[in-house]
Amino acid sequence: MKRYNHIFKVYLSSALGITLALVLSVLLIYYPLEKQYQQEHNKDFDAQLRILRHTIENQWAISNGNIQGLVKSIPLADNIRLTVVGADGKVLGDNQSDPMDMENHFTPERSELTQAMKGQLGDATRWSETIKRRLRYTALPIYQGEQIIGVVRLSQPVETPADNKEFVGQTAAWLPVVVLLSAGIATALIERFWYAPLRKITTAARAIADGNLDARTVTIGTNEMARMGRALNDMRDHLARQISRSNTQRDNLMQTVANLREGVLAIDAGDCIVLMNEAAMNIIHPDDARVQGKHLQAVVRYADIVDIYYETPAGGSPAGRQVTINYLGQTHHLEVYAHRFGTTGQDGIAGLIVLHDVTALVRTAAMKSEFVANASHELRTPVATLRAAVDSLQEGDGEHPRDRARLIDILHRQVGRLEEMTRDLLDLQIVENDRYRLQCEDVQLNSFIQTLAEPYAVRAEEKKLTFQLVPVNPSIILQTDRRLLSLIVQNLLDNAVKFTASGDTIICRLTREEDVVCISVEDTGCGIRPEDQKRVFERFYQADVSRSGDARIRGTGLGLAIVKHAAEQLGAQVQLQSTFGKGTIVELRLPLE
Repeated sequence: MKRYNHIFKVYLSSALGITLALVLSVLLIYYPLEKQYQQEHNKDFDAQLRILRHTIENQWAISNGNIQGLVKSIPLADNIRLTVVGADGKVLGDNQSDPMDMENHFTPERSELTQAMKGQLGDATRWSETIKRRLRYTALPIYQGEQIIGVVRLSQPVETPADNKEFVGQTAAWLPVVVLLSAGIATALIERFWYAPLRKITTAARAIADGNLDARTVTIGTNEMARMGRALNDMRDHLARQISRSNTQRDNLMQTVANLREGVLAIDAGDCIVLMNEAAMNIIHPDDARVQGKHLQAVVRYADIVDIYYETPAGGSPAGRQVTINYLGQTHHLEVYAHRFGTTGQDGIAGLIVLHDVTALVRTAAMKSEFVANASHELRTPVATLRAAVDSLQEGDGEHPRDRARLIDILHRQVGRLEEMTRDLLDLQIVENDRYRLQCEDVQLNSFIQTLAEPYAVRAEEKKLTFQLVPVNPSIILQTDRRLLSLIVQNLLDNAVKFTASGDTIICRLTREEDVVCISVEDTGCGIRPEDQKRVFERFYQADVSRSGDARIRGTGLGLAIVKHAAEQLGAQVQLQSTFGKGTIVELRLPLE
């Protein structure tokens, strides 16, 4: 419907334009034509007047004063009036009126007669009230010899081409036809060569404005429309490249922000969330995952974080400090950095909050501090004992063989304890090293465990313990790290032998459950108290020494910590079951692959 409305407007405009052009053309042509027509007509009229003057001059003498009869005898057209005026102004003859009824013609308004009496061609044009038309009057003097005896005058209505009714009628009849046909042809040409390409360009531009960057327009030819179409296509290509580049940059930025370990919150000028990455979601734990557009205080329920943002001056340097939050009973330590920009565009980012979870670093620092304290404490006892024994020897207390033997025994036990602690610390450093790379190799499980167990079987026999090794049937070949598996098994057997009293039993059992191999070390000793079971895998933690039945026997407190971390390196699980007063089972569940 819009297209037809447009065509009608174009058609109407074309018709009006063509009509105006035709009218102007007619006017521009008509007036020169009319002027030429009048000149030709006047020339003929003047020639006719001279012929009539010559006739009247020749007949004047023989007319015997009957000029009226002479005038009447001359044949003239009905619209031509012939008048003969005497030298005194009296009308002597007129072909259309009775001279007797006519007034003296030498009046100021009849200037053509005055000019003729002076021997000139008189010419005047004026309105006739009698016939209601403009008349042209032409007059010449009548001579008799050298004397002017009168004036002959011709008058005729002034004619123009427009007086031709047939011509006017034909023009009036054909003009609308010409205008309508011309307007139709002009409309068709405009539609074909201008509006159709313009409509295609408009359609393509509207599609591009709606986001369809695949839209293009035809650009055939070299006219303005073709150049406009090419310019639109070039603009579309440039816009597509710009949008593609912007989308790529945005996607890269979003991927970068999304994969940051630090939590990032982008905030607009109205303190509403614009962006919140997954790391921030994991730290803040909002009630609703749809946080975009919500106010900062409605999303972040931790006052310390919000306060840091609002305390940061706009346009100033970033501010930050460490805060502690609690979520679901767990304590998290965060480094919070806030930056509020001085200026921002509409719907832009006005500030940033960056959250760095340093809980692991804080715990590591605490563990390091605790480790140093525990290591210092554990080292202080043997070192002090060694110092006391050495001092005693220096002071001569070891001169008696029995005293010397006692002091040497003390030195031997404490040096052994230092050696054991040094070895355990080195082993712990290996299993806790994140950069440790597993050296997997084929391990024949039964023979491997039997080789490791032989020294501990000898120690068990010395303590009068019953030691049993139950191999897996059939034997299994594992792909595992031999060194880490050795540390696990040795520490489990060492603890079992060390902390099991004489007369009890130790069993090292190998079993298989589908795709898992279980290596368990079971003893029938005094067991571990329930309150101690949760902490036995901590570094330097030791249960009551009375469990061993010998107060002189103390471990380093690192054995089960080594077992735990080595198992984690192998992807295995360690399970502990203990009943106080009945015994303990420590089981390693190791994947076959």
